[in-house]
Amino acid sequence: MQTLNTARLDLIPLDPERDADSLHSMFDDPEMLRFSTGSLVSNVAQTRAQLAQELLENGGWTWAIRLRPSDIAIGTVGLFYDQGTPIRGLDWKLRRDYWGRGIMSEAARAAIDHLLSQPGIDGVEAWIDSQNTRSLGVARHSGLDERGRLARVYDDRVAQSVVMVRGRDAA
Repeated sequence: MQTLNTARLDLIPLDPERDADSLHSMFDDPEMLRFSTGSLVSNVAQTRAQLAQELLENGGWTWAIRLRPSDIAIGTVGLFYDQGTPIRGLDWKLRRDYWGRGIMSEAARAAIDHLLSQPGIDGVEAWIDSQNTRSLGVARHSGLDERGRLARVYDDRVAQSVVMVRGRDAA
């Protein structure tokens, strides 16, 4: 996996040893999990283990996001584990102190463009809670289009997942 660069960002292949300290605040933030099924991570060792597990499951397809000129990871963008299909799920996370600057849209667009140029990946999708307006904005600004909605039942509520997709070829 290669490093990707945008006008403001460097997307570096994630290294749990290097990046866990700077990303821990993301995994220890209840607001980050508001639209997720994950649970809070209470220390850097747990963050490191969670990042390592993600890389193991998705074959190493996660980037750490850095805002130049800093070399500190402020978020991640990467694939879900391989489900044996050429349509791959995408996930993104950003430390809350960097929200609202267009950083994640820029990072997601770079990752999507790169992924769609890879053999064996025909499309990228993100399933986003319909109440997560920030993430829906990221999806739209990164070139994903809504293709459907699915009912979801959580422990505390019923919601919809908005399925946002972009294919290699126009369909």
